[in-house]
Amino acid sequence: MQSIICFLLGLFLSSSLYSQDTERLVFPDFDQQLMLLWLASGDGDQGECRESVRDIKANWESISSDLLELDLPHINVNDFVKRVDSYVLSLDKCLDPVRFSCLRSVSYHILFEFRSLRQCLFATEYPVDLLWESMDAYMDIKSTIKDRMFNLKEWFEFEDDVTDFICTWEYYDLRHIDEIRYYFPGIKKESHNALKQKLNTCIYSLLKSFESGYQSDFQLPCDELGYAMEDLFRLYAKSRITTLM
Repeated sequence: MQSIICFLLGLFLSSSLYSQDTERLVFPDFDQQLMLLWLASGDGDQGECRESVRDIKANWESISSDLLELDLPHINVNDFVKRVDSYVLSLDKCLDPVRFSCLRSVSYHILFEFRSLRQCLFATEYPVDLLWESMDAYMDIKSTIKDRMFNLKEWFEFEDDVTDFICTWEYYDLRHIDEIRYYFPGIKKESHNALKQKLNTCIYSLLKSFESGYQSDFQLPCDELGYAMEDLFRLYAKSRITTLM
């Protein structure tokens, strides 16, 4: 059943086409800056956070001007820009004093706004969006595992969450490296493959731990899975094209 679900999802998403305008809704450099902030706030790195906020604010000025020139079907671009603008402006408040949880939340929400916008226009092939879908599904699993009341879920509901995660991850996992490097040419194939293998190993450990049915047994592999996903985001955030002098 799981493979059928993933196949149907992939079939639907693969049929989605970018228009000229929706291609212009993808901003890899901006996403790198936001991911750097999201990661730095999780690491507690004040210097990196301040640098990322500065870059995000400067980049957003250019992006917002470009967005306001677009005429997107069924989308109020002005409202979208105002909403993101309020998030960007709030970053300074998160820095004075530095509140890492605030920075992490705001950076995530800006990324989510752009992801939602692309989804509304059926632009569903951007690899970072697919990876965030997997992270969101993982966070649902983690939240349930960490909760003593198991988020009041029945076991079959938890299994459905795990299936959703595996499905979203498999759709990302099937992306060819050329599709990813189209947006992030600095990503090395070997590093990307190694991190995907690490994550797949974590998924296997998580599934094996379900055989016991006890939270204490599958909490550790679940945490390792989260670290592996963050490593993938780190690869995206810090990938740069290097030139030999």
